[in-house]
Amino acid sequence: MNNKNIIGILLIVLAALSAFLIVEPVGAELVRCVGKAAWYMPYALLLGSIRCFRAARGVSVL
Repeated sequence: MNNKNIIGILLIVLAALSAFLIVEPVGAELVRCVGKAAWYMPYALLLGSIRCFRAARGVSVL
């Protein structure tokens, strides 16, 4: 496996974990502090994983 593929998989796992933590009661404090901006973290992690997978395939990454 390519190093970029491993990083992409890790970013997907982190996105799922962060989304799970946000919807739990523990994450309610985070959402209360920063509002809807807390949901940008899983979104940014997913975008990062897509970039890693594209880079691993050799597709131009914008």
